[in-house]
Amino acid sequence: MQSGSTTRQTLTSYLDDYLQRGNSIVFVNRRGLRYVRWSYTQLVHTVRRAARELESHGIPKGERILLCGENSPEWVAVFWGCLLHGSIVVPLDKDITGEFAHAVKQQTQAQLIFASSSVAFTKRLVLPVIYLDQLTDTVALQSGEPYPVHEADDGGRCRVLGVAEFRGVQSDRDRPGEDPRAGRWWWEADTDRECGLHTRLLSHAQRVPRAPHA
Repeated sequence: MQSGSTTRQTLTSYLDDYLQRGNSIVFVNRRGLRYVRWSYTQLVHTVRRAARELESHGIPKGERILLCGENSPEWVAVFWGCLLHGSIVVPLDKDITGEFAHAVKQQTQAQLIFASSSVAFTKRLVLPVIYLDQLTDTVALQSGEPYPVHEADDGGRCRVLGVAEFRGVQSDRDRPGEDPRAGRWWWEADTDRECGLHTRLLSHAQRVPRAPHA
């Protein structure tokens, strides 16, 4: 990734650049009859506060965090906050069933969920919940100052867990020539390219047809 003449190695390295854009608008989100606008400064400070909120819940680096909700500035801030904190994001479609969400929780051993208040299955998961709709107020007491990032621990790799089984991610240096998806997703059958968790949870009759791989 490049920004101007600077080569970017991680997503979190963009945050300092965003601060330089100050009060310029980065998001406009329609909510009912009104529009919510977020500046670059608000985004960065909320990202840092979200990372510290995870710390306040005793979530150590490397734990899985579920993220489920409407498209919103808060969703983006939490996603980035998890990367900054060093936790592993497990994004979920807001329209999945409670049964499927519970299976994902069990499979990933998630420690907490960020969710829109409209998501119906959150209480069933028996996890601490932080509602995206209330994120700004929830993290308001956390510091928006720069967050210490120890990227050398994992090479600064963006860690997003697909809804499938997970094994430890190793660097390309450790596993030269390995499929780039290895360590994040595994495939039950290479010809079908269906992730293992879906294969276990969905019958063939329930699967939604997918477009052929390019």
